[in-house]
Amino acid sequence: VLAIESSIANTHLHFFRGLWDARSEYSRELNGAKDFWDYTFSAHVDMALLQLCRIYDTNKCGINLLTLLRKIDRGQLQKAALQQLDKDIQTVQEQTSDPLVTKLRYWRNNIIAHYNYWVALTGRNDLWKEKPWALEEIQMLIDRGFDMLDRYACIHGQQTSYKKLAEGKDDYQNVLHALRRATR
Repeated sequence: VLAIESSIANTHLHFFRGLWDARSEYSRELNGAKDFWDYTFSAHVDMALLQLCRIYDTNKCGINLLTLLRKIDRGQLQKAALQQLDKDIQTVQEQTSDPLVTKLRYWRNNIIAHYNYWVALTGRNDLWKEKPWALEEIQMLIDRGFDMLDRYACIHGQQTSYKKLAEGKDDYQNVLHALRRATR
């Protein structure tokens, strides 16, 4: 489940990047429905962050990295693996010192899971100014999640490489090509 959640986040970020990079080549077509494309760009980033909120959640009943890591049988691990497990738990635990996980939870608690009143009063742009996201930061959180899943899947004889993008990861190109043909 966590691998699927990670793949969904990764695919949404991939769609965003692909569409964003195509803006100059397809500017005429994208400007023909500017609001639609602005919402589409925003939706892909929002969905990537939403999926990451689930992956890095700390709810004891949830399917998240923290719950997974705490359920690992420590008796099966060598000293180096135990140290890595402790480091990974520290990264995803509720009181983490990891700045990206802290920022993700800040966003989750103020906009993504619920809209806090001060954000509503001051506007979402202030939050963007205070704690902006770089695409590389989102990608780092996705990659870290996959790394943890790979690291501990082998303990239980599971596959150690997950499908990181959807099969149709480049389908956005078909949409852009069709849009170009339709607007000629």
